[in-house]
Amino acid sequence: MILFSERQALLLQLLSEVDHATTGSDLAALLGVSTRTLRYDISRINGVTKIEIIEATPKGYRLNRSLYNDFLARNSQLATQLDHHERILLYLLETPDTDVYDIMRDCYLSESVTRAALQRLRPQVESHQLELAVKGSSVRLTGPEICFRRLLGDLVHNAMDVVVGQKEKISRYLPDVSLAAVSALLKSLVRERGLGIDDIRMGNAVVNIAICLQRYRFPIEPDDSPGVVLNSVTEELSSALLDRLSESSPTASRRPRTRNICEPSWGSPWIPTRTAADMRRSARASATPCGSASTRP
Repeated sequence: MILFSERQALLLQLLSEVDHATTGSDLAALLGVSTRTLRYDISRINGVTKIEIIEATPKGYRLNRSLYNDFLARNSQLATQLDHHERILLYLLETPDTDVYDIMRDCYLSESVTRAALQRLRPQVESHQLELAVKGSSVRLTGPEICFRRLLGDLVHNAMDVVVGQKEKISRYLPDVSLAAVSALLKSLVRERGLGIDDIRMGNAVVNIAICLQRYRFPIEPDDSPGVVLNSVTEELSSALLDRLSESSPTASRRPRTRNICEPSWGSPWIPTRTAADMRRSARASATPCGSASTRP
């Protein structure tokens, strides 16, 4: 079985869903990479398949469909790590009130593929107490913010179990947050206080904090906050963590609420300045599972 990276599989998928050539700069922006990396991926795809599946034309890159279809027929187990419905799910997490045509445009999908993927998504979101409503062209994903975070938590934890393409998959779920940076900060604070936290609980805490940071644009309403009582040690650690995050976050920029999931991340591992009350509410929410075990020390 031929294995491509998630990015290379997504590149093939994007090209397979358009009938025209796409410029290298547009493809690079969609994938969140440089044009040099894009050229490397195209070279590797053509090299691994031993045929020129992706052609370079004066107007950009396009898929040689006859060669591609023949290749798929001979490699029915071709692995792709990010399918249609998962791309749409990530889009809906960032843009919960949208329409079919926006999804088609931003995810490079046909209308039939989009509607079929939305249908397959419904059981998954309903299992997390969220509701996906599709009426005509209107698409809405609704429910308590804590349920959105638990769904994202499940995606991140599942991605951490992936052997191939793990880093790229996690970066798509948490494009604005660096797990490594959050982990380093939390471990530093824990070490300074001489606390003993096992690796599993530490890992869960890092993921939960990262999710709170990623979802800062969607604050948890007071009525939806979990009824968690933090002990004095956890309360002090949470306050120190929030203070350190506030110091590290940029203050000048306010980022847009919506963004194509294929676009590059913003680069900073932190978040813009926000009110202390909202940050503390998010921190308390991270003390309960986002698809994981409790994170309280």
